[in-house]
Amino acid sequence: MSKRTWVLINGWSMPDCLWQPIQEANPNPVISLTLPDVASFEECVDLLLAQAPADSLWLGWSLGGRLAMAAAAREASQVDAHKVSERKVAGVLTMAATPTFVANQSTLGLSAETLQHFIHGMSAQPELTLRQFQRLVVKGADDRATTLKAIAGEPLPYSFDLLSQQLHWLAPDHEALWQQAAAYCPCLHLAGGKDALVPVSRYQQEFVGMGQVAIHEAAGHVLHWPDAAVLLAGCQLLEASVE
Repeated sequence: MSKRTWVLINGWSMPDCLWQPIQEANPNPVISLTLPDVASFEECVDLLLAQAPADSLWLGWSLGGRLAMAAAAREASQVDAHKVSERKVAGVLTMAATPTFVANQSTLGLSAETLQHFIHGMSAQPELTLRQFQRLVVKGADDRATTLKAIAGEPLPYSFDLLSQQLHWLAPDHEALWQQAAAYCPCLHLAGGKDALVPVSRYQQEFVGMGQVAIHEAAGHVLHWPDAAVLLAGCQLLEASVE
């Protein structure tokens, strides 16, 4: 049996260089998908599904995790409607991603005001706003300075306008989508105990019926760079559950 391809979907504004350790360590074929230049989350999901190889394993970081779970849910609904010619999503692995990124009455997280600050900042002062976000991303990393340098030293993957549009994709509650995805295929969610963007308590509160959860207490929002060991173990665990 041929090895399944891993489909990688990056976090918001993050450079592809952070995928290099897992691309080198993973024995399976690995491809990184570029998000299409569209304003609609739903249209983006459809286009990602169209690009993906058949029977692939999806790995999404942060915003990428929300897109990967939405792709599984979209395919599940298409299967139910007998509209799928070939299966694209065999399993989903998320890193530092949750169905409700913004805090609500029952769970901690990024406040709605903070998200609006970032959205406004991308229009008014995009460079400063990106630096603020990058500093949040590297909190909890063993070597913040080196990780921040790796992120900030790369060119932006998308235009300021597209990045601003993508921020809006973090606001909706996707709990129903995640439950639908987990009923369709195996799902595993990796979390960092020191994550400044996605508090680890969220994984204990809201992931019932959404797949397995693995919490790595010593990690932050970046679980896969410069060492891919944690992520590779997650990949292997998901693969075992799919086979």
